[in-house]
Amino acid sequence: MASDNDVGAVLENDVKGRRRKRLLWGAALGLAVVVTVGAVLLARRQAPDPASAYQTAEAVRGSLRVVVTATGTVDARNKVVVGAEVSGRLIEVPVDFNDRVEPGQVLARIDPTPFQLEVSQSQARMQSARAALATARATEAEARQNLRRFESLAAEGLVSRQDLDSFRAAAERAKASIASAQAAIAEAEAAQQASATRLEKTTIRSPIAGIVLDRKVEVGQTVTAGFQTPELFSLATDLAEMELNAAIDEADVGRIREGQEATFTVDAYPDRVFQSHVVSVRNVAVLTQNVVTYEAVLSVDNDDRALRPGMTATATIVTAKVEDAVLVPNAALRFKPPKPEVAGRKGPATNPFMMGPPRGMRWGGDQGRGESGGRQRAGAPGEVYLLEGGQPVARPIVRGETDGDRTVVLEGNLEPGMRVITDLALKAGGK
Repeated sequence: MASDNDVGAVLENDVKGRRRKRLLWGAALGLAVVVTVGAVLLARRQAPDPASAYQTAEAVRGSLRVVVTATGTVDARNKVVVGAEVSGRLIEVPVDFNDRVEPGQVLARIDPTPFQLEVSQSQARMQSARAALATARATEAEARQNLRRFESLAAEGLVSRQDLDSFRAAAERAKASIASAQAAIAEAEAAQQASATRLEKTTIRSPIAGIVLDRKVEVGQTVTAGFQTPELFSLATDLAEMELNAAIDEADVGRIREGQEATFTVDAYPDRVFQSHVVSVRNVAVLTQNVVTYEAVLSVDNDDRALRPGMTATATIVTAKVEDAVLVPNAALRFKPPKPEVAGRKGPATNPFMMGPPRGMRWGGDQGRGESGGRQRAGAPGEVYLLEGGQPVARPIVRGETDGDRTVVLEGNLEPGMRVITDLALKAGGK
């Protein structure tokens, strides 16, 4: 039979074992709590701010200009091409490039010899026609006297009726000869005037006061005035006032009006901006490589004579101005929050903290275009997104004019200083 000492030892060992187990379970539970709290704190520290998942921009108050850009050519406002109306060899060309000329000043002379001979021949024909008229008048007077004489004899019965009729016919023929001679004189006068005009045209004169832009002939050259008048000179009235002929795309021509302000630059002066305005818009369509354009004429002030005809210019025409308006970036109008591809999927619809948009998400449309792909018109409804509680919230607006980068907000609960979402901060692939 065991002694009392052995029983006490056993009971003491059992109590110590249970105490050790309780200590181990308490230590394990405390370690688990510490690990859980540490994990939560670490996750909170590494979790991104929901607002950092989006790129934003500030709505501002300012002015906006809507412009149309076109290319064209600077040219003289009043340009005259001088040609030759008669054929012949040039014997004198007294003017040169850039010479200033006055109305009536001699530009060139064609050899007048053959035309002087034509004038002499026409004068001779005129003299012959006048002589023929004098002969016809004398013949008519003789025939008239004979007719009166025979009429007296016929009244006395001394001549036959047949002879009287013959003298009457002769008198009529003599009278007709006068009319024929008069017509011949008129024809000779016309021929003389024509030959004199051709002779006068051998001297080519300036029709305007201006400057010689181009000279295409030299002394000794033969010009032929056939079906097309040969061009000898190109004159401009005054290079202080020029014009820019700009090609406007058919998609933009509806916004161009007379009087609109414009500026342009040329390659010769890349750092200089020339002021201008629209003078007119031509209605004739120009088709070039299946592209339809319309010509707009812009005024050009060239007092310093810096611009030269033929320079290529890039024009910017201001079609609309808006002052003191609320402006938002066009990217804000294009932004749409990503949406899940499959409806009814469990879990959150979006995860703004993932690297790039989830599979099946779609982005906003192209700049300045609606869902149908057409141009956005002023007054059309739209929406922008603001961050509220870390989530994008739509804010409906009414669009105004746009310059391609910013758009005017005509209506909507949007104030300057508010930040609108323009894009997601992280793109697909982490780029």
